[in-house]
Amino acid sequence: YGLGIYAAMQFLQDKKKEAYTKFWLGKMFEKIYEARKNYNLNRYLDRVKPKDQSESYQQFLNFMWNLKLDEIKHIADHYLKESS
Repeated sequence: YGLGIYAAMQFLQDKKKEAYTKFWLGKMFEKIYEARKNYNLNRYLDRVKPKDQSESYQQFLNFMWNLKLDEIKHIADHYLKESS
């Protein structure tokens, strides 16, 4: 889900299909929320690998790994509300 969120955020930045993209961002953040809650986030979100990833993706991953559970839920709810 991490790579999907990263790509969706790039679509949002380019103003492409905003409602559709926000809906899927909300759904993917819900999955990230469930994974974090169940202590298996590493199955769905890459670890930072400096030699294999762009600097932008590394910054994104650092951001995602540092989000608290309630922050992830808040982001998911925000994007789902924005998409409707």
